[in-house]
Amino acid sequence: MKKIKAPYFIVFLMCYKMSGQLNNLNIEEVSNINFKYEMTPNFDDVQLQTTAIGATYKDSTTIGTFSYGVNYSNYNYTFKDLGSLDHFTDGFNKLNYVAFKLQHNIELKNNWSSSITFEPNVFSNFESALSINDVNLSGGVLLSKKWINSVSNEKELQLGIGYSALFGKPQLFPVFNYYYAVSDKFFLSLGFPKTSFKYKVDSKSQFTLSLFKDGFHTSDITLKDANNLYNYQNLELSYDAIKVNLDYGFQLGKEFEGFLNLGFLPEANLKLSTGEEFSEFKTNQTIFFGCGIKYNININKL
Repeated sequence: MKKIKAPYFIVFLMCYKMSGQLNNLNIEEVSNINFKYEMTPNFDDVQLQTTAIGATYKDSTTIGTFSYGVNYSNYNYTFKDLGSLDHFTDGFNKLNYVAFKLQHNIELKNNWSSSITFEPNVFSNFESALSINDVNLSGGVLLSKKWINSVSNEKELQLGIGYSALFGKPQLFPVFNYYYAVSDKFFLSLGFPKTSFKYKVDSKSQFTLSLFKDGFHTSDITLKDANNLYNYQNLELSYDAIKVNLDYGFQLGKEFEGFLNLGFLPEANLKLSTGEEFSEFKTNQTIFFGCGIKYNININKL
């Protein structure tokens, strides 16, 4: 097979830090508006900044709870030193991601519940007109059982199946999670594709350590440089990674919440292909950090 000659670190930036694919299928607790910012300060002389804004509306009805969500993410990156490759800078500094999410949750008998999630999304640099090939589909089905004897030993088991590109291409994958409130301070959530450990400092702050899968896939991407000397069309990008994240969440008033996070990327793989040509790369380990704010909307007060 031939190797594509496009600089791999440019293509890597196009899918690095994509978080739009589902790594869990949980429903938001309340309606909210949220803002997030994240930075990867250094990867092979490249700096990446991610800004995202989203909103979720939760509606309780006689046939279950519906959650409607929308998310927009903008990815900006700066090349520190590309030497003779500086002509790529103007053509590859912004990417866009848009996702719509619909969830339906039904409470069943004996503390059983079920939920269905559907999330179409688009990832594009808008260098060419959008087509049906730019739309990716994600979603899944969950069945949950809760055991509540007291606040300090609540338990929940979730089993289901998801569909997204967590492994670098769209495919089905199992979803399982066992949640256990060890005490009123310490909570475990063991499962796949996400495991987390939460420590509640007090009623207004908490630490969460998470290990989870992350992945992305898109096709029909067009790459151009500022002078049109290089023009790559119908590119297919695949990315999968394992991520570790430490999050500190805190209350900023009655309805506002904030968070600070520090993360580590121990493993990530990238594949770029078009037709029979492909390039596959294993990226270096790196860190990232971020912050955000969320406003919880009390629908009853509107």
